[in-house]
Amino acid sequence: MAKRRRKTPKKGNPAKRGKFPNAPKTANNGDKEKKNDGKPRIFLSRIFQSRIFQSRQWKIAIEVVGLIANLATIFAIGLTCFQICIGNWQFDKSGPDYTWFMLDRIASNTAVEKDGVSTQTTFPMVMANSGRTEDTVISLSRDTQKAENMTICIPEFDGKGEYREGSAILNDRGSLSLAPGESRLLFVVSPRAEATRTGRANGAVEYRSDAFELTGRLTVYSASGRTFEAAKVEPERRIVDHYQNLPGFDRAKNACMTLVNGES
Repeated sequence: MAKRRRKTPKKGNPAKRGKFPNAPKTANNGDKEKKNDGKPRIFLSRIFQSRIFQSRQWKIAIEVVGLIANLATIFAIGLTCFQICIGNWQFDKSGPDYTWFMLDRIASNTAVEKDGVSTQTTFPMVMANSGRTEDTVISLSRDTQKAENMTICIPEFDGKGEYREGSAILNDRGSLSLAPGESRLLFVVSPRAEATRTGRANGAVEYRSDAFELTGRLTVYSASGRTFEAAKVEPERRIVDHYQNLPGFDRAKNACMTLVNGES
């Protein structure tokens, strides 16, 4: 029996012959495009959305920072105003504190002359500074309801209570400095005026002079530009007697009367 001869494989590249042994089957190009269709677009969309989200977050963060900065500015301004108010309040509390009281020696100072009878009313008052600092008083006002017809006169006394000659000055012509705890004797004086005869009573002739107004309101104007309301107080009797018994009391009063008459 004749033996069959085995065929030997032809040499060459199998790809050229169109055969690919043991090669996995792959889809064609059209199938590949169909399977990958939409994946790049979805990826880019997610990146775009992420960037939009981050941009919004950044914008919100900037707005929050701006709001905090504005609130901090408003708070700083409010704190500054508060500190200014506290400083002014402390300055007012530590500044001068004026008080005053009137002595009980109101005098009409009647004078009988050839032409008739005239009067010039005076009364003494004491002004004090019970505050912590000194200030200069440039004007005083008694704040009367009617037109004021009296003038405040400021005399000076030495350590022994004697009047310093020529020192008296009217309220609107000079100033008055009061250190803490210091007080000064002042005189309130009306101009001399002729008294009007009203009749007889018990055999005596009666006269009436121009009325003056007593008030408990005293306004103090200082050189610092501030205005104070001096409180009226009731002193002890020994304090009243001290001022009324000063050796130069009468001379100071007469000097103030002369000044007021010279201005009227």
